[in-house]
Amino acid sequence: MRKGLVALAVVVVLAGAAIAAVPVLERHAAAEIKRQIEQDGTTSVDEVSVGLFERKIKLLNLRSRAEAEVSVGRWEASGLAWPLSELLSGRAPLAGWRWGDPLQARRIELEAVSIVDRAAGSDASMDFLAIDDFSLARYDAA
Repeated sequence: MRKGLVALAVVVVLAGAAIAAVPVLERHAAAEIKRQIEQDGTTSVDEVSVGLFERKIKLLNLRSRAEAEVSVGRWEASGLAWPLSELLSGRAPLAGWRWGDPLQARRIELEAVSIVDRAAGSDASMDFLAIDDFSLARYDAA
C-alpha cells in the first residue's frame, strides 16, 4: 500500500514538473524560430509565439527585404502536424524547419500582407487570407 502511494506521488510530481516546463519550452522554441528567421539578415520578425498544446505558431510583423519586399502583419498556423512518413525516415521537426520540408496545418491565417517588387514595378496587398487543411509535401528546394 505504501509503495503504491509513493509511486503515485512520484508520478504526480513528474507530471507537474513536465506541465510546468511547457512555458519554458515554448519560449525557447519561439526564440529559436525567431533566430532562424532573422539569421539571413534580410528578414525580421517582431514577435514569435509557440503553443505546444495548441500545436500553433504565430509571427507578428514579419518583414523580408530580399528581391521583393514582403511584410505580413500576422502569420498564424494552427493544428500543426508532422507526417508519420517523415518520422519513419528519421526526420523530426525539432531539427529545424527548412525550405522543402513538409508543412501540414489545420488552418493558416495571414493578415495585412504586402508584396512590393520594385524591380518589376509591381505590388500586391491583401487584408486577410485563410487556408484550411493545408498540406505541403516534401519537395527539393534546389
